[in-house]
Amino acid sequence: MYVVFSLLNSKVDTEVKSVFGRADVVIKTKDNIYVLELKVDDSGDNALAHIDSK
Repeated sequence: MYVVFSLLNSKVDTEVKSVFGRADVVIKTKDNIYVLELKVDDSGDNALAHIDSK
């Protein structure tokens, strides 16, 4: 995933720390910022709840 977005001229950071916790992947494009929360053996709803809580 890192390589794909890097090849699309996006800035990709992993395990980004902040005062609110840690984001698994942050993708910065010219116009947008995307935060990805990756879960293994868990639902997408739990990942969204984790993002919303932070």
